[in-house]
Amino acid sequence: MDWWQTIGLMATLVLTGTAVATFGWRVLRRETDKLRRESREAHERISGALVQVRDDLRSEIGQVRGEIGQVRDDLRGEIGLVRDDLRGEIGQVRDDLVGEIGHVRDDLRGEIGQVRDDLRGDIGQVRDEIVHLREGQASLREGLGEVRGELRGLTHSMQALREDFRAHVLAGAD
Repeated sequence: MDWWQTIGLMATLVLTGTAVATFGWRVLRRETDKLRRESREAHERISGALVQVRDDLRSEIGQVRGEIGQVRDDLRGEIGLVRDDLRGEIGQVRDDLVGEIGHVRDDLRGEIGQVRDDLRGDIGQVRDEIVHLREGQASLREGLGEVRGELRGLTHSMQALREDFRAHVLAGAD
């Protein structure tokens, strides 16, 4: 093969490669432009939908605020009525309790006087019994002294018996 054929073949390959690259470039540009257009259109649709959703939400929030305001006002009215009813009932209960407390106080004063009188009699009786207990305490001391003396004698007898028993056991062991 001659040099000019080689150069021609190389030029043909370069031109063919350039044509294929140019064609590929144009196809890619067309597809890229198409994707960009679709992306812009989708973005515009989404933006429009978001604006619509935002506006819808604002109007719904406004309605809900209005409803909440109405419920709040209704509750305030109901609470006011209940409060007024409770104040009236509490006043009535307070008045009833004041009367009952007065009656109970009077009853307790009478009962306390009666208990005081009963306690005075009981206290006098207890004082008399304390005097009798003191007299009995002296005789109890005398009796305890006698019992102690008897116990000492018994203790001495037991010690003597134990010594005799030991002596007997030791004598039998020898």
